[in-house]
Amino acid sequence: NWSIELLAAMVAERHECAVLPVLPYGPQFSFMGFPGSIAIDPELLRRLIVDIGTSLQGHGFDLFVLLVGHQTRYEPARFAARDLRTRHGLRCAYFEYPGLEEAAETAGAVAAPVAGKGHSDDIETSMMLASRPDLVHMEAAPREVPEVPSYFNHVPYSWYGPLLEHGVFGDARPATREKGEQILTAVADRIVAVLSDVERDLP
Repeated sequence: NWSIELLAAMVAERHECAVLPVLPYGPQFSFMGFPGSIAIDPELLRRLIVDIGTSLQGHGFDLFVLLVGHQTRYEPARFAARDLRTRHGLRCAYFEYPGLEEAAETAGAVAAPVAGKGHSDDIETSMMLASRPDLVHMEAAPREVPEVPSYFNHVPYSWYGPLLEHGVFGDARPATREKGEQILTAVADRIVAVLSDVERDLP
């Protein structure tokens, strides 16, 4: 949430827009093995996004942008955007760190063990160091790169609990604030470029 909050602020600096508070909860199927995890139903999140979008539309907003900070929230956000566009006529765009892997590679960040599946790894920890360094304890940063089963991407499997001790999937130890800032800057620039195209091409 902290990284997506900083990303939203960076986008707002480059592209005039209003920024709403981050929604703190979402679907958390893969994390429920860890104490303290809180999950809400994906349909509840979809409906909440639709209600927020229609409220904004009623106040005169004609483009609703969703920045998604976790992949379990992406599908509800995508379906909400589709509903808002087709049923309510509201232009929507949704993003889950576009260009993240390319930006991370350019910044020299260590890639996730499985593409797109890292958690609290070099990439995410670097972004946290850029957004809330006071919450990051690098002296405790672990490396967890387990063997994953063949069905890893093919079944609804709460794999963090059975596979990981600390919830880190990847290597957090090389993370730096500089890498995080570079990654978030590149992602923000990509979002702004896409939004400019949306405003130009989609009535």
